[in-house]
Amino acid sequence: IDTLDETLGETPEWIIERYKDLPYTFSLIQESGEKNAYSTLGWHIYLTQEFLDTVKNYETLDFVVGHEIGHIEHRDFLKNIIPTLPIHIIFSLWGAQELSSIFTSLIENPFNKQQEINADMFGLDFTYQKNAHIGCALDFFKDGNTLKDNILEMFSEHPMTQNRIKKAEAYIQKKWYTQTRCTPILN
Repeated sequence: IDTLDETLGETPEWIIERYKDLPYTFSLIQESGEKNAYSTLGWHIYLTQEFLDTVKNYETLDFVVGHEIGHIEHRDFLKNIIPTLPIHIIFSLWGAQELSSIFTSLIENPFNKQQEINADMFGLDFTYQKNAHIGCALDFFKDGNTLKDNILEMFSEHPMTQNRIKKAEAYIQKKWYTQTRCTPILN
């Protein structure tokens, strides 16, 4: 998001209240055009208004927030920046920033995909700790398994949605997490 400051809205009080015991700062991004969440250095988590408009239960919200916390706790940003920084510098000196982006994407994508899977597992653990069950935690993925998603997976830093769901379901079985109910958001 290039103009982040212009798109920030007031974070809903119920979000602040739900996560008040965590050391992270939450912000709302209005009109981003996508249903998503992001995390950045400095322990900051951004939720899009589109995501909050569609999330129907606390388990889905907790899974997505936990996923972003996983990226922060695993220091995924630093793991991506440090190995590719020399590549960016060299290509920038040659005046080939576009090639730098393409080259580093090819190098980073396999690592990014594993980071996404690891963050998903962290999100499941976070959801279970918060709710003592994980019912509906994977609802976020229901709309994300399109033909376009599957075709573009090889170029994306995110794994194919169906693969993420399979890995998450295997993890749920391994951990014996219960999925007995969903807790609706009543805001």
